Amino acid sequence: MNDFVIETGVPLPDRRPNGIMATLRALNAAPSGSSVLFHGRKNTGISSQIRSVDPDKWSVTRNTPDGVRVWRL
Repeated sequence: MNDFVIETGVPLPDRRPNGIMATLRALNAAPSGSSVLFHGRKNTGISSQIRSVDPDKWSVTRNTPDGVRVWRL
């Protein structure tokens, strides 16, 4: 009796429902000099998430009064 189905090709959803990873993927595809501001956030974990999107690309993350800004270099 099988009460499960094994599937392949099903994409893994982002862990964070707020879409940080989707935003970082979009920034990764943006031209150099682009940036994004995450309002009301601190730089806890965002730097490592950036490296997980594409470790070969350089970016800079800074805390600002409004939140965290990430620049694509």
